[in-house]
Amino acid sequence: MITLTDGAYCVLPWIDGHHPTGPNLTVWQAQHLGTVIGQIHRTLNDPDTPADLPPVGQPPAARVIQPDHALAEAERFRTAAAAAHAAFDREVIELLEQRIQLIDKHAHERPTSDEPAGPYGWTHGDLQHRNIIWTDHTINAVIDWDRHPRPPLRRRNRPHHHRSLLTQLITEAELG
Repeated sequence: MITLTDGAYCVLPWIDGHHPTGPNLTVWQAQHLGTVIGQIHRTLNDPDTPADLPPVGQPPAARVIQPDHALAEAERFRTAAAAAHAAFDREVIELLEQRIQLIDKHAHERPTSDEPAGPYGWTHGDLQHRNIIWTDHTINAVIDWDRHPRPPLRRRNRPHHHRSLLTQLITEAELG
């Protein structure tokens, strides 16, 4: 941990690997990813996990956007992108048109309450392909835990080997 005048920073060794996107994963890698994500969520929310996480407490609230409002926002952005006439803006327009179609198709499935319908608990907070490092077709690390209340930890039995919270918790849970 390094403390500077504007805050504290966790500095870890470089982790080799790459960040394949979903369409580039093999069936086995997609299954592996699902298994690892499941292990993350199970482990983060297991009361016996030695992570010193506080109880989750009350269900989180999430503002439910009405479909007509979401469509109006998408149309506003599409109009702005159309006025710009750049290659990037053309791609944005295509993505916004896909979004509009999805909103139209699935508007009736949106949540009807700000309360979560299913289970809730600790999560990574930004789990996307850029934060999952693969090496030799398996997940080597999950990084970027800054949205989680607990920073990456050092493995207790290997003090010079830094890994993400995911790796530590899964390994400790598997090893008992």
